[in-house]
Amino acid sequence: DIEYHMFGPRYTKSNDLNNAVPKQTIRCYLLMGSSFVRVSSVPAGHICAIYNLEGLQLKNVTICDTMNCMPLRGFDFGLQPLVKVNVEPVLASDTEILERGLLKLSL
Repeated sequence: DIEYHMFGPRYTKSNDLNNAVPKQTIRCYLLMGSSFVRVSSVPAGHICAIYNLEGLQLKNVTICDTMNCMPLRGFDFGLQPLVKVNVEPVLASDTEILERGLLKLSL
């Protein structure tokens, strides 16, 4: 387990006295096919899974092992999704529940 700083999207170095940066102990896992391999660091460009972020109340977070970090911010180039999927409930009565779940995922 390694302790990392969690930078929210609005963090700026100029007001770091007002923005307390939480530190949290997490575990990193590389995704290797259908298995997870526990690692101490993840190389750039690799997909990983992170354990122990349940208590963090941020939609976007930049994780770094030092305080000398600037958070990654979102960008909008007007890109369209590469994959489109149709989803429908097994029972027609579950349509409203499915819609609420998909809405939560899209936020």
